[in-house]
Amino acid sequence: MFRHTRAEIKEYCRLCSQYGAELLLSVGPRATYDTGATVLSPQGVRISYRLRRHGTSFAWSGRHQRGYDLGCRGFLIYDEGMLWLVGQMRKDGALPKDIIFKTSAHLGHCNPCSFKLLESLGADSINPVRDLQLPMIAALRAAIKVPIDVHTDNPPGSGGFIRVYEAPEIVRVAAPVHCKTGNSVVSGMASSPQRAMARRWLTRQPSWLRWLANTIPKPNNPRFGQGTCISLLLNLSW
Repeated sequence: MFRHTRAEIKEYCRLCSQYGAELLLSVGPRATYDTGATVLSPQGVRISYRLRRHGTSFAWSGRHQRGYDLGCRGFLIYDEGMLWLVGQMRKDGALPKDIIFKTSAHLGHCNPCSFKLLESLGADSINPVRDLQLPMIAALRAAIKVPIDVHTDNPPGSGGFIRVYEAPEIVRVAAPVHCKTGNSVVSGMASSPQRAMARRWLTRQPSWLRWLANTIPKPNNPRFGQGTCISLLLNLSW
């Protein structure tokens, strides 16, 4: 959410309302978009979407309130600590009661005990890792009451496998369930919008920053295109 303007977010909300769709926003900066180098290492890649920086707990909750005020009611959570914070704030009335928190598959949870924990922290729907077998998904359903979000196809970056043919059985063992689809046609999570946003932002910047964005060496990592390099420059310029 911090990578989009007020006008853009309000337009997203308007389009979703017009077409009867839900909008889920997330907050950052997460490790992928921040200045740390750990995420570039083979082991560090596991923390890609974890929230970083100290002293920003209230900034995180403030961004949720900002998104809510702009018209969004649903937010995607990538960090258990933030889930605890915003869940407690909603319980105490510091955040609106009708705000929705969905946890991402990038949290890496895949067992009933973890799902029970996320539910207790305030998750309104939970996305397990993408490759769980049907009995595993059924065990998750037995442990919690909130909806489960299951990918029926996946981007190449997370395996690229298709399980649309399992959708009827997924519904049978996991309902209430959201069957997620469409990711198999993209090279990575939100890669095209990220590049488009980066290009729009870059055209409005001073010539020296445009030169730097086009000159800076790109990390030898397929997840890091121009959009992510420009995100690093955003941190520096701010």
